[in-house]
Amino acid sequence: MKADYLQLWNLFKSSLLEALKETNTDEFDKGWSTSPQRTLFYFDTLLPKVAKKMNLKYELETFFRVDITFYKEAGQTSKIPIVYIESENDVRTTEGEVIKLCRLNAPLKIIMVVNDWNDSSKKIISEGFWEYIIEDFKDESLLTGYFAFIIGERNNGLKFYSYVYNELAEIIEDKLLVEI
Repeated sequence: MKADYLQLWNLFKSSLLEALKETNTDEFDKGWSTSPQRTLFYFDTLLPKVAKKMNLKYELETFFRVDITFYKEAGQTSKIPIVYIESENDVRTTEGEVIKLCRLNAPLKIIMVVNDWNDSSKKIISEGFWEYIIEDFKDESLLTGYFAFIIGERNNGLKFYSYVYNELAEIIEDKLLVEI
């Protein structure tokens, strides 16, 4: 069964929201204490729960050094990637990750990053680090599936935003996912 991109993105979102709501504040505090702790929080706590809720298996650092892969085992036991996820602590280093994920074939590719997310930062970040790469791939090759950014922001509380491109490089979602 081939993936329906919108259905897959919606399933990821709902699974992420459920996992976030099930996470206690002590885990968030520890996870957001340092950049390495945040990465460990994603890898060891949050994303395994999301994969399970999606009925997918979870694997760290697969081919091409992708941080996380959610996959299905096909009829002949091939691991077929359904979701690739990269986690970056500095939005200024996401360009290489965007290029890498655009080169890979999976119906959903996600970069989780921490940054303030407002109209000003959104314009600088999306245009300066993401959009031109995604548009270049669409113009010169192709985009497979959806490309989503989950932006974590912790100021007066913890917020997660979504910023999603479809296979035509169109922004199809830009919203606050949850405030904790």
